[in-house]
Amino acid sequence: MKKLISIFLVLTLMLSFAVPASAAYYPGQETPIIIIRGDGENIVDADGNVIWPISLGDGDESKDKILETAKNILFPHFINGLLFDQWDGYCDVVIKELAPLFEKTKLDKNGEASNGSGISAEDIEHNAYFAKFNSATWQNGRFSIGDYTYYYDWRLSPMDVIDDFHAYITTVMKSTGASQVSLVGRCLGTSFLTAYAQKYGSLGHIKSIVYDVGVMNGTALLTEAFQGKMNADDKALERFINDYINYRRQPEPDETGAIDEVMLLLNDLISTSVALLNETGVTDVATGMIMKIYKKVYTNLVPRLLVEIFATWPGYWTSISTENFDSCIDFVFGEEGSEKRTEYAGLIEKLNRYNDTVGSKIPQIVSERQNEGVLVAATTKYGYQLYPFVESTDKLADGLVELEKASFGATTAKVNETLSKEYIEERSALGFAGYISNDKQVDASTSLLKDTVWFIKGIEHNNWSDSVDYLIHDICQGTVTSVHDSPEYPQFMVYNDEADTISPMTDENCNVSNWDGVTTEKPTLRSRLITLFKWLYAMFRYLLRISKDKTAQA
Repeated sequence: MKKLISIFLVLTLMLSFAVPASAAYYPGQETPIIIIRGDGENIVDADGNVIWPISLGDGDESKDKILETAKNILFPHFINGLLFDQWDGYCDVVIKELAPLFEKTKLDKNGEASNGSGISAEDIEHNAYFAKFNSATWQNGRFSIGDYTYYYDWRLSPMDVIDDFHAYITTVMKSTGASQVSLVGRCLGTSFLTAYAQKYGSLGHIKSIVYDVGVMNGTALLTEAFQGKMNADDKALERFINDYINYRRQPEPDETGAIDEVMLLLNDLISTSVALLNETGVTDVATGMIMKIYKKVYTNLVPRLLVEIFATWPGYWTSISTENFDSCIDFVFGEEGSEKRTEYAGLIEKLNRYNDTVGSKIPQIVSERQNEGVLVAATTKYGYQLYPFVESTDKLADGLVELEKASFGATTAKVNETLSKEYIEERSALGFAGYISNDKQVDASTSLLKDTVWFIKGIEHNNWSDSVDYLIHDICQGTVTSVHDSPEYPQFMVYNDEADTISPMTDENCNVSNWDGVTTEKPTLRSRLITLFKWLYAMFRYLLRISKDKTAQA
């Protein structure tokens, strides 16, 4: 059980940050737009072999490895822990199983790349070539989103990257003849963009800065992981599964044009099963047991696991909330003066440098750039909860980053609630009624960027929609400079997944729900049981058909 939870946490924390290239094209921009993305780029070893993303093997091979590990190694230690309250062996074997998967991607104890790892030679060449010669320069100086994307080793400290980023920007300006650039940071890239704005932002060459679903102010998903916090909330798990099944994008058709029936059946089966356990109260017992076990092992297991996986990456530490930074350092590396703290002193120095000069001074950095005439804006997404194994899972989010953080301080309700009537009346009396969303879940007036922060409901973090890119393009272009400029792009909007469009939020379309919109009536225990057995029967029929087909082919 712990093995599966560990793998789930690792993969969701890491793979969820992946950011694909933007494909949007929007001609007419006369200022180059330069994008610095998150951790979606491959990391390679000295021989050019991809070491990130990691691979557990292909298909059945991967599943077999996990099952074999759970059966022959983890399970005996888990049982020993349950029976005799001895968990050291279990912690040791979890580390033994997971550490080798990330061994090549780890940085050294000073936070430096080791064994020649980094971005690929192709990405380095891309930076050098496209900064000078790009399709944008062949369009009479008119630029679009996606023309200039900077590739970098996102594991490193932003302080070790921004000088090269500045050289890239300088080359773009020289080759295009532009006197200014617009900069867009996405996800983890927003932390690097903030570090750049702190060091180079006063030179007068930045026209606008756009934070797209940024983690620069921290995210509970990583902060709580780096504090060893975990929460097995059955209701959050049910919301997450219903959210995934009914509102997130379904599997793409395979080469035969058919949707993977097994995946859809399993999704519904899991969802119904969790809901059934909820109704009967069994889940409360199960989650209670998980939390009891977790409290037994977390002080031993989690700090060791983090160091073996991604705690040596300064880039990821920029997603730690600055108010919790010291407690995260203490949890992962031990108290001041400890042997482990001394061992990782070089890395910790890097982490402190970023937190002291950038992370803890973001409002000041933003205000300084605004006072110098730079348009600083943010685009955010919401309507999803965080992954269900953190304590802050009830915060309004895009699945990865809570909305309050990504929006520079907007006040938000919990995922399935609204702001109180008293709060709305109080803010309205102060003249801020126009900053409250139609769904009554967000008050933008408390944001540092209250007039230049946009909120899009019903779209998850990793959905990099062209429709949102068009908004970002117009902000970079200067045709939209505040939420009051354009009726097409007001402060609050709603995403339509089928059409891949965003439209102004109204009282009619604002109540998109990710958790209770499937049915208007609360299912009874009897209906849950009927649904469960219906899908068990459907799964049995499907597997029987597959078996018959294979027999016939033989």
